[in-house]
Amino acid sequence: MLGLHPTKLVIILLLLVAARRAERWIPADPTPPTADISADYKLIALRLLFGVSATPYCQAASVALVNALGGGIVVLRSDGWWFPISLLTYLVLFDLQQYAVHRLAHRSAFFWSMHSLHHSARVVTVTSSARHFWFEEVFAVALGLPIGLALKVPVEILIVAAPFRSLIVALAHTNVRAGYGIFSLLITGPQYHRIHHSNHPEHIGKNFAELFPLWDVIFGTVWRPKPDEFPTTGLMSSDVPADFVDLIVWPVRHRLERAIKR
Repeated sequence: MLGLHPTKLVIILLLLVAARRAERWIPADPTPPTADISADYKLIALRLLFGVSATPYCQAASVALVNALGGGIVVLRSDGWWFPISLLTYLVLFDLQQYAVHRLAHRSAFFWSMHSLHHSARVVTVTSSARHFWFEEVFAVALGLPIGLALKVPVEILIVAAPFRSLIVALAHTNVRAGYGIFSLLITGPQYHRIHHSNHPEHIGKNFAELFPLWDVIFGTVWRPKPDEFPTTGLMSSDVPADFVDLIVWPVRHRLERAIKR
């Protein structure tokens, strides 16, 4: 069971500092709303608190269920040269699962009610990578069961894969006027993922891949941005959280408003 290790917290803080400096140096949007960034920091604190408290128990329940069902069918080896092969295999298959979950989050009204909080950032910055509704953590664990049933992954592979994924996802959300050039279809970068957060109609439903744009290419959801294409971002409805309470009750906020007015 992997908890919030102090080393991981240090990495998160260092990444935030470095990415924020880059965003000031070469911003894609030079005027990000300070209120959005402040809200993101509050969500980061909330998610870290949730990670310390509830997430380990969700992970333990997931592991117990997988073990009760016989564990992974395919055992990934981690000895010698098997390590990089198994690591890449795990990352590619896990990313396919994440791609499917991400598309579900956009197609299902239930999941979109939560995931839309992530897209409410008017300017996508590195802190936006943490802008997720807190209860999504529970569903992420539940929806992660298929790969747990399919693969038996050594802990040493998970220890490398987890920070690698976190790094790529954080960098993909940075507010920088940069992409990965000829490698833009090999790994998700800031310009590529910015298209996914775009509020332009032609970009809706594009670039879902978390790590590898390969899945967007295969399933026809790829939009390869032009060199100077850095669109504005946010929800087409321009809906944004009103305050910290709104961040916590985001999926039911409109129902609460109607109930209060009655």
